[in-house]
Amino acid sequence: MKLALQKVEGLMRNGGRNIEVRDLKGATPATKANAMWARLREQSAPPGKVLAAIIGTAMCNAADRDTRKKEYRQVQIAKVLGRMAGGQTKRWPTHHTDCTLPQEKVISWYVASEGLVLREVGKKAEDAADFVIHDHMEALLTHHKQRLKDKSKRILKKLPFPVKQGSR
Repeated sequence: MKLALQKVEGLMRNGGRNIEVRDLKGATPATKANAMWARLREQSAPPGKVLAAIIGTAMCNAADRDTRKKEYRQVQIAKVLGRMAGGQTKRWPTHHTDCTLPQEKVISWYVASEGLVLREVGKKAEDAADFVIHDHMEALLTHHKQRLKDKSKRILKKLPFPVKQGSR
C-alpha cells in the first residue's frame, strides 16, 4: 500500500507544469494527461484520496462488470480522477448601475472527456495501484460485502416494525 501511495505521489509530482484548462485545446493527449496530474497536485489532493478513488473505482468495476475488460476499468478510473482534478473558473467584477444585474462575470472551463487522454491517465493510475488492485481485490470485495451485510442487520434491528425473513 505504501508503494502504491508513493507511485501516485510520483505521478502527481512529475505531472509537469499546471496548464490552464482553457489552454489545453489542441494539445497532445500526453500533455493533457500530465496536466490532469498537475491539476490534482495544484489542488493539494492527498495521494491517499487519489489512491482510494482508483481502488474504489476498480472495486465497483470488479463487482459489476466483466473484469477482463481492462480498458473499460482504466477509462472509468480516469473519469473519476478527471472530476477530482476539476476545471477552472475565472471571475471579473462588473460595474452596473442597475442592481438587478449580476455584479460579477463568471466563466468556467472544464476538460472534455477524450478517449486517448482517459486511456493514458487510467493506465498510469492503474499501474500505480496495480499491486493493490490485482492481488488484494478479492479480499477487499469480501470485506466490503461483509460490512454491507453487518450494516443491513443493524438497520433491520432498529426498525419500529417486524420484518419477515426473506422478504424485502
